[in-house]
Amino acid sequence: MRKLILLLVATVLVAACKTDTKKEEQTIKLETQKDRLSFAFGADNGHAIANSGDPHYEKYNLDKIAEGFAVGMKDEKAFDENCQTTLRSLYGENGGDFNEKFVDEGCECLGKLSGVIFQNSWKKKGGLDFFDEKMVVSGFRASLSKADTVISRQDQMELIRNFIEDMNQKNGAKLLAEAAKKPNTINVDGLIVETIEEGKGKSPIETDKVQANYILMNAVGDTMENSFTYELQSGKQIDPFQLDQVIPGWKIGMQKMKEGGKYKLYIPYNLAYGEQGIFNQQRNAYDIQPYETLQFYVELNKVIK
Repeated sequence: MRKLILLLVATVLVAACKTDTKKEEQTIKLETQKDRLSFAFGADNGHAIANSGDPHYEKYNLDKIAEGFAVGMKDEKAFDENCQTTLRSLYGENGGDFNEKFVDEGCECLGKLSGVIFQNSWKKKGGLDFFDEKMVVSGFRASLSKADTVISRQDQMELIRNFIEDMNQKNGAKLLAEAAKKPNTINVDGLIVETIEEGKGKSPIETDKVQANYILMNAVGDTMENSFTYELQSGKQIDPFQLDQVIPGWKIGMQKMKEGGKYKLYIPYNLAYGEQGIFNQQRNAYDIQPYETLQFYVELNKVIK
């Protein structure tokens, strides 16, 4: 009899949860494309937490996470030292513990962190004006409780992908236009080569090998790769590479450089990794996004004939 009562209680609770989820979905009204886009991005950020595989997720206070996210979206300083201390108290110094006394406060800080990252990322890329803040929070909150199916996950991803591609093209075009106005630049088929310090050695041709150090950045200046750091950490010099085996922007641009010089390459996406970008299966994320214009700081150390 006791088992039967427990089973009935569990059934009622599950039914109640489903009813609440349905009710939450029905209250979401997406009337414009901006609403749909904002909801999709908010839901995507929520999925990153809800689908993280965290074994403690069922113990989380989802309302606190959503409240923290709303705060973080408005205040880039919301995830402060107090929040960092709180998360260490919640998860332990090595991230392997879980202290339920800090769940509410920790969940709010977790939401703040997600909100701050969202705000900072799209502020830098010039995308914040395209979002409705309330709808972003609505999508975030809904996805935490699996109530975001007002837009299918497939449609969410399509909205996000199209927006990111559009923003990459806009930011890329802006970067190239600004670079073209700089002194000591040449334009080769849309590729901008800026001379920072002219080298005194020879220039490579397509069949040569070159030894060069570089810093790779995206169109808004985020550093994505740094060979100088690699050499410092590994104690090894970066290997020479064959010039006819790199992206077109490098192959064209390097031939305009001289050994011993310092330069900057501004490479449009069609001379870099194109419309497809580079998708990293291990990270399940893009290393280079589709339609992404790139900029490289380059020091050409040696030309190997």
